[in-house]
Amino acid sequence: MDADEDGAGGVWVHVADAQGLEAFAESQYLIKKPLRLSAESRELLCAAFRVYQGRAVCANEDWFAELSAFGAVNIE
Repeated sequence: MDADEDGAGGVWVHVADAQGLEAFAESQYLIKKPLRLSAESRELLCAAFRVYQGRAVCANEDWFAELSAFGAVNIE
């Protein structure tokens, strides 16, 4: 919530574990700016994209082809 309120052009959420994924899923509605998602593992990142109700970006992920199925946008 703090990141969304500051002057930054977007929000970066890093999912570290299952608890973080659950917290993200429950509070994602607060995000109003462009979102960049990252995670500790491929499984967590795919799960985060699966639960997110918007469109997010990722950067240089080896498994981007899988994420594009969730509407992910790749930035480099």
